[in-house]
Amino acid sequence: MAENNSPVVIETTKEFKVPVDKLYAAWNDAEQLKQWWHPFNKNLTDIKNDLKPGGVVQYDFDGEQKCHVRGEYKEVVEKKKLVYTWNWDLEHDDMKNGDYTLTIEFEDFNG
Repeated sequence: MAENNSPVVIETTKEFKVPVDKLYAAWNDAEQLKQWWHPFNKNLTDIKNDLKPGGVVQYDFDGEQKCHVRGEYKEVVEKKKLVYTWNWDLEHDDMKNGDYTLTIEFEDFNG
């Protein structure tokens, strides 16, 4: 059987009825991230978010089994677009062996 090396692309859209400035801040400001992002019901304890190409993305979470996210920004267009690599480091899973890229686009829908 032939091996399929094509990347898997998952696309989703979510509309928020807030100004782009607020949404962008909620995604990037450490204190705001701590308020809403809780994967696996864990809390963010440390955040490094160097918003520039080549900048570090690092999220550390609490819990009995530690959880970390590591990556690097590839593209940053303030209040418009973020592209960065993403790699889970979970003590209880093999997802850390993946090679993920996350693209987030911020659009003002005015209506």
